[in-house]
Amino acid sequence: MPQIQPSEPHGGLFSVTQVATYLSGIHFPLSKQDLVQYAQEKGAPQEIVDLLDELPERTFDDLTEVMRAVAQVPQLRGKNAT
Repeated sequence: MPQIQPSEPHGGLFSVTQVATYLSGIHFPLSKQDLVQYAQEKGAPQEIVDLLDELPERTFDDLTEVMRAVAQVPQLRGKNAT
């Protein structure tokens, strides 16, 4: 599973599953901006909010589509999958 490297040195790595945790309970379809706002309201770390903000401008029909898009964000390419 791709890992997201937080910008702050004391932070750990976030997995795609952890990103999904901050989107639990969300109702689709949603735009990228809706996802970002929802994650902020759920108290997601800024690194996760920033990651969601890098997703393409489109409507997502379900969480699977979001997670596929998250895995394609350039900052994740080249990271080890676990």
